[in-house]
Order: sequence, then C-alpha cells, then structure tokens
Amino acid sequence: CLIVYPWTQRYFSSFGNLYNAEAIKSNPNIAAHGIRVLHGLDRAVKNMDNIKATYAELSVLHSEKLHVDPDNFRV
Repeated sequence: CLIVYPWTQRYFSSFGNLYNAEAIKSNPNIAAHGIRVLHGLDRAVKNMDNIKATYAELSVLHSEKLHVDPDNFRV
C-alpha cells in the first residue's frame, strides 16, 4: 500500500524511514502493522455474520482519531 499508494505514508509518520521501497519493505514497524492487519482480516472471516459490529471500534479509530480517508478502505 505504501509503495503503490505513497500518499498513505502520511498515516505512518511515526514508523520511521519510509523514503523508498526498500526502506518500507525492511521497516519492522510496517511489518508489525501488516501482521495486525492480517489478524483483523482473520477476525472478519470469523465474524462474517456481523462484520459491521466487529469493525465498529476499529472504524471509529481510523476515521475519528487517525483521520484516515475512507477511500483507502474500499472493497
């Protein structure tokens, strides 16, 4: 995402060096966030019957606290 959509890097300013593709690929903070995202997807699969409730808190965090553009989450 950070390589293909570089404007999303602004959401990860605390993650350190994101100046090029190699730095992004070798960044441990990015790797940890990737694992967190994969766990979130696993959670969605396990809660297919109630995805909105499952992601309600995460949605509020991303929209109200982190101010992430909803277009970054289109399915």
